[in-house]
Amino acid sequence: MRKIVKTISIIAAALALAALLAACSSEFDVRPEPEKPEFIPVENISGLTTAVLPYAEIRLSGTVSPEHANNKRILWSIKEFSGTEAELANGRWLIVTEEGTVTVTATIKNGSAEGEDYTQDFDILISPHAIPVSSIDVPQTILIGDYELNCPVVPHNALYQTVLWTVKDAGATGAQIAANTLTTTNAGTVVLTAFVADGRLNGDYKQDFTVEVIPFVPVAEITGIPNEKSVSTNITLNATVSPSNATYKTIEWTIKDAGTTGATITNGSLRTTNDGTVIITATITNGGSNGDYTQDFEIEVQW
Repeated sequence: MRKIVKTISIIAAALALAALLAACSSEFDVRPEPEKPEFIPVENISGLTTAVLPYAEIRLSGTVSPEHANNKRILWSIKEFSGTEAELANGRWLIVTEEGTVTVTATIKNGSAEGEDYTQDFDILISPHAIPVSSIDVPQTILIGDYELNCPVVPHNALYQTVLWTVKDAGATGAQIAANTLTTTNAGTVVLTAFVADGRLNGDYKQDFTVEVIPFVPVAEITGIPNEKSVSTNITLNATVSPSNATYKTIEWTIKDAGTTGATITNGSLRTTNDGTVIITATITNGGSNGDYTQDFEIEVQW
């Protein structure tokens, strides 16, 4: 009897093991297929030279976006010569001789999808006036408030001159830019970034400028002009502007009332020809709290 029970136990164990192995085998047989990596197409090519001088030889090169696109190798070809007599050497060196505009095409095989190429055309100007931007004439100091960023491009005959401005670091100035107007609310240092698309011809021009923002200090008084002139010698109008840290201090002199003196002012010197009283006016543009600062001086002339 014990022998029969033992045999039945062994058979039961074997059947259980077989069922377990069958279940495991079934689970392993239903494996998910590996996912195919997502295809990332090319969206844009940028950074290509847009203008060159005649008789130039340039290397065609661009930046593919997005940077993790599947395919990024660019093949170049000339689409339109337009009288430029352009040639393509070694697949990427463009040689131009005559003025005009040459159109080149960038092709990325399978760049848009599997079996679908990505293409993009670029116009390149061939001109003796293809001069790059070297800098921008940005002031070192400006006043708190609104300032129009109409800063001239250097050189003045650069081919591309449209400047886009952004605030890189406002510091304590509260600086903001709307259109072409820089607005500040406090004194301090602001760092501005100027951007000119294609400004370097073989790429964009981008440069940072540090500008001190200072408060406006109005003129309080002008002194140092004598109230009496004798004999016929000229008086050099050397005046002193107070306070010494006034924002604007350049004086322009005019005759307000010459009387009988025959007074004239030339290059900052007052000259008279007769006795009498002359009234002269000193003007400092934007020197006052609400506009120009003006001050009159009355001088007695004795011959």
